[in-house]
Amino acid sequence: MNNFKNSLWFGILIGICVPVVGAAITKMIFEQLANADVIPTVAGKFSINQERTIWVIGIIFNLIPFQYFKAKRSENVMKGILYMTIVVVIIWVIFFSRSLFQ
Repeated sequence: MNNFKNSLWFGILIGICVPVVGAAITKMIFEQLANADVIPTVAGKFSINQERTIWVIGIIFNLIPFQYFKAKRSENVMKGILYMTIVVVIIWVIFFSRSLFQ
């Protein structure tokens, strides 16, 4: 099991899970702010710009495990996190391309 914790696959797994969890946490914060009337919503839904921002913050959450494994000198895990961050950013650009390139 110790080999798995220093493998590319472990980094890929972290690189997938962390942005999703980070986006979920960010969305919960945005919902609390919307309930407190700090940020506007339309019929209880966020605008496309707010959704884009939620996912960008979720992607940025990948910096936390990346820096942690950098300090532990686990280069294979760092590579996995980096590869998945690139893939997630590409998916983000494709998904939000209509609102990005209007």
